[in-house]
Amino acid sequence: MNKPIENQSPDGSICGSSQPGTNVLFDVELPVTVSFGRAERRLIDVAALTRGDLIELDRTVEDPVELLINNHVIARGDIVIIEGHYGFVITEIVSLEERLRQSQEILAN
Repeated sequence: MNKPIENQSPDGSICGSSQPGTNVLFDVELPVTVSFGRAERRLIDVAALTRGDLIELDRTVEDPVELLINNHVIARGDIVIIEGHYGFVITEIVSLEERLRQSQEILAN
């Protein structure tokens, strides 16, 4: 028999559970990447890159930056500077439907 769910918030949502193994999942580290944009170049052009070369990305400065977790876009937002370090402010969480579509596209390729 399963143990009862603990840490239930007043609105009924679950904040955590006492199911065996749940806490182990929360300790898994995933790669977090912030993507300003992308570009494609031929191998010969990449091999010829030198200091000072400029690569134009596929986004404008007004476009939101993407937050990728484990190579999947999960949010979009803006870059900020906090005490001399870059930070990321989330302005949009990607819908579950879009995340599932991304996963299906990756599996198809």
